[in-house]
Amino acid sequence: MKPLKQKIFIRHTTVDLAAVLTSPDGDCDSLAVLVHGGPGGNKDNLYSDMADQLAAAGVASLRFDFSGAGESSGSYRHMTITSQVAELETVWQFASSLLKFKKLALIGESYGATIVLKSTIKADTNVLLWPVIDFLDGSFAPFVTDENMQEAKANGFILSEGVEVGLAFLQEVLETRTAVDDLERIKDSNVLFIHGTGDVEVPVHQTEQAFERINEPKKLVIVPDAGHNLTRPHERTILFNEINSWLIEHLKGAIN
Repeated sequence: MKPLKQKIFIRHTTVDLAAVLTSPDGDCDSLAVLVHGGPGGNKDNLYSDMADQLAAAGVASLRFDFSGAGESSGSYRHMTITSQVAELETVWQFASSLLKFKKLALIGESYGATIVLKSTIKADTNVLLWPVIDFLDGSFAPFVTDENMQEAKANGFILSEGVEVGLAFLQEVLETRTAVDDLERIKDSNVLFIHGTGDVEVPVHQTEQAFERINEPKKLVIVPDAGHNLTRPHERTILFNEINSWLIEHLKGAIN
């Protein structure tokens, strides 16, 4: 049976965050909130297919666009780590208080995984996909070169692949630099890590080192030769199978 899909707009301060709730056709007690990466990401790049796969496994999902991205209102130029954490927490509050699910998971990819780590949310389980832990080890380093910082200070933003990235975000990257300390918050929760060895945007050793800081139960899946986002069909099969298995064990299994 096809999953049920409902478009939702979640109000956060002065913006409307576009979201899609995807549910199995039948009873469902568990929900995953899907947090996209960026700059330049949106809720459908990876998560449209993932939502269908989760529904087939009996897990509902809520994916959303951060403000200024995808179908959400607002200007992406005003995006910061702090602002996206606040938006995620608004979406989480909506999911946990208005949607009737017993168990909730957080799934974050790349910069979205950073936002998961920086939030104060206590999910029943976390899935971190190629997470950005060290901001200046690959990752955001190309954004904060001397040339780019001069341009941002002059214009208020830089253009990255057609996306306006604001000065406030760039300054926050330089001030914050890492999410290592934020791993402490989830070290005793159930955490699944997935990363490809061929990722040149976020080096795989960031995930390997993060994994060592987390207590059991945990799992690390390293996909040989896979690049950022695990885009090839066989890589996506591994990705979806691993996530489904993890959530069935740590969400649905925890309910039964």
